[in-house]
Amino acid sequence: MKRILNTVLISAVSVLLFSCAKEEAVLVPMNETIVLDISSSATKADFKEDNPTESFVSHIDVLIFDDMAGTPGSVKHYDRYVVNNASSLTLDARRSSFTAGSGYHVYLVANSNFSVEDFAAVEIYDDFVEMKQTDQNLHLTGLANVAGAPKYFLMDAKATDSVSGSNTLVVLNNGNTSDNTVLHATLRRAAAKVVINIKAGDDVRFADFDESPDGHLISDGGLYYIRNLPIQAFLLAEARADETIDSDVVEVKNTDKSKDGHFKWNPETDNATASLVTYV
Repeated sequence: MKRILNTVLISAVSVLLFSCAKEEAVLVPMNETIVLDISSSATKADFKEDNPTESFVSHIDVLIFDDMAGTPGSVKHYDRYVVNNASSLTLDARRSSFTAGSGYHVYLVANSNFSVEDFAAVEIYDDFVEMKQTDQNLHLTGLANVAGAPKYFLMDAKATDSVSGSNTLVVLNNGNTSDNTVLHATLRRAAAKVVINIKAGDDVRFADFDESPDGHLISDGGLYYIRNLPIQAFLLAEARADETIDSDVVEVKNTDKSKDGHFKWNPETDNATASLVTYV
């Protein structure tokens, strides 16, 4: 997602995902399986052990479309999979349920707040590509102690038949009953992480504090807010690529003034630096 936060231009970042397995047992005959490998060829971006939220996958919705002259057409299969710290998932659909030798488009959407019913209602790609997710407190994602903060980040990918991702039209059934189908997908966050550090200097002063009679600094720790925060995004990266900050395309808002979570400034101990981690 390309967004502007005041004068900071940012772009979407990749994350390496470690989890994916259907919650219940999946019974699929040997040589009839379609496996999605979601651990391939990605690199972790700003992943920290103390903030696993940035790459955590709660669930994945998988939609498979047939091909119409190189573009996705109608939905041929849909299912939701709950992940559990595995690096792949096995689809419920059998290889033989897809036309031998035909190409398909396989999309993954992770952590969406849309319901299963919403996804199941999608019939054609044009409906899917127009879906937008709204997270009112996107900038506070991962803060368990803040009411209304989302738990996880929206992510998406299009599966390929190679680790390199060179081909996004995949054959799910090659006609050989002794084979399985293994696809690869690199999930990427729809939101980008922004880290802002401000240091006092000749032209920058932190002055939101009072001085007690004994000279001790007294402060509430300061407040911050974000102007024009995009809180809505298309589910798919290929739709987000055409986004602008125009409110006719996606919803934006000014956040409430706050000192929740990701904001750090304590002038009583350090009145020379302030920092903010946020997501847009």
